[in-house]
Amino acid sequence: MKHVNPSFRDQATPFGDCSLFFGGPVDMSIFLMRTNEGRPIKGFEEVAPGVCFGFRTDLQKVGHLMKNGALSPDDLKFYVGYSAWDHDQLLSEIDAGYWVVTSCSSGLITDALTTDPSCLWSEVLQLMGGQYAELSQKPKEDGA
Repeated sequence: MKHVNPSFRDQATPFGDCSLFFGGPVDMSIFLMRTNEGRPIKGFEEVAPGVCFGFRTDLQKVGHLMKNGALSPDDLKFYVGYSAWDHDQLLSEIDAGYWVVTSCSSGLITDALTTDPSCLWSEVLQLMGGQYAELSQKPKEDGA
């Protein structure tokens, strides 16, 4: 974070050693993901148990909580942008077979946010079982 745009470098100072991840091409604002089940932060929205998100406007508030020890850098992930689909577009892609819909535990999400997520796809396919578990065993193609 210490190499971010100078327009909000002062707000980012408490997060200087935190990594900044690319979340997708939509809205290049900074998004924050909180990954613990502690006290809620005003302005953050809980999307699954223990998984909350906030916005660039929350940086100052979160920085204050970090300075006071209420949060640690390990509690947060920082993303620039996100990926999004129009409701009808996503439904069309699901109907066309481009997506497989399955349930997901907040534990899988939290693990992916707190550890290396490179094995997440394979892990989810294994948990789904059957043809999906078999798919997870196939070697990845170049560029995949």
